Amino acid sequence: MSLIHPRIPVAKLHSNAAAISDDVASAGQPDKTMSTSSGLITRKQAPSPLAGKRIMWVVGYVPGKLGSFERFMEVFARQCSARGAHLTFVFRGEPLPAYADKLASAGASVHVLPMRSRLDGTFIIKLSRLVRNEHIDILHSNFDLANFGTSVVAVRTRVAAYVWHQHNFMGERFSPLRWIFLKFLNRIADRVFCVTDSMRSHLIAKGFDPRKVSRVYIGPDLELFDAKLTGQTHSFRRDFAFPDTSVVIVCVADARPEKGHLPLLQAFARIMDEYPDAHLLLVGAMEGAFTESLQREVERLNIGGRVRLTRIRNDVPRLLQEADMSVVTPTKEVSLLAIMESMAASKPVIATRVGGIPEVIIDGRSGLLVPPSDVSALAEALAQLLQNAWLRNKLGKEGRRAVEETFNTRVAATRMIGAYEEFARSL
Repeated sequence: MSLIHPRIPVAKLHSNAAAISDDVASAGQPDKTMSTSSGLITRKQAPSPLAGKRIMWVVGYVPGKLGSFERFMEVFARQCSARGAHLTFVFRGEPLPAYADKLASAGASVHVLPMRSRLDGTFIIKLSRLVRNEHIDILHSNFDLANFGTSVVAVRTRVAAYVWHQHNFMGERFSPLRWIFLKFLNRIADRVFCVTDSMRSHLIAKGFDPRKVSRVYIGPDLELFDAKLTGQTHSFRRDFAFPDTSVVIVCVADARPEKGHLPLLQAFARIMDEYPDAHLLLVGAMEGAFTESLQREVERLNIGGRVRLTRIRNDVPRLLQEADMSVVTPTKEVSLLAIMESMAASKPVIATRVGGIPEVIIDGRSGLLVPPSDVSALAEALAQLLQNAWLRNKLGKEGRRAVEETFNTRVAATRMIGAYEEFARSL
């Protein structure tokens, strides 16, 4: 946007953007100075560069569950409020009332603006009006549906800073229109956030200025995966008519071809006779365009007695805590939250070696990695964990440690705040 209207010099805003991916955790706290009072030395916190700033997040989906990203937005809102900044969320549909209440209690405002397409003229006009009325300083768009229209609004309103957040892999082949849009984004965005180093490298390879692109892992809230907080009186096995002694394999993903359900079902069919206690729970697989294909495959493989498909649920922490192992086997880069949530629950994870997954799982140490769509390799990994409880426990503990250190909501929110404070100093 600096090339379209007078703005802060781009070089100043981007001076250390790439380094933020690894170094901004400590920047999330206000600087401290020394002062004296009555002869005693005290520490006084300097005001955050975000104090008084008005931030707007435009989110291209409807929060229909209470998951890890929803929790991240809530925690981020609290950190903004603690620094004297006001955060407004704009969703494309009504969020769950309970979640809207959580955001309000965190000090944030919530608006709903329908987004019918990537370039919805009505949405652009209404969002432009809202940005001007609320005197927004930092405009931040999330997910493809919101990114297109919001970038136009950023130019129309001459907002002080525009942040673009890429959560999913954009694909190798782009249409001419997509290329034009990316060139436009590279020109106007003051900062680009992505959720893996793999995605960051991909964007840079597509022509993005590496000084603008920062990686911030978005992880789960560890408190939700603390076994002491479940308070359940019976095992979830009873809910799905699984035997009390069953060894349950959980996969949390909606029904889309790239989520890798078909290879998982086929691999499970290969090993289920050898491991009669094994049962498979596909959480979220009853929602999505691929559900009927999965149901047909379950019937074709004759494994319906040992497999359950569910809708998206709000008790995923409980299910993961009580399961024995987790499988996340996408065929291309997708969100890593399902993997991180399994690790937060101290469960061993079998995942595919694609995109940013190897950044999170160290093969043989914090989980097992297999090639995408490789049914034989996946069946072998399932058998390896089903027959070795000691290995399941070891991998689960290492995964939990990794989430405690790096891949959790608190670290993510602090890093994001640090990045905001870095460029807010230039606004």
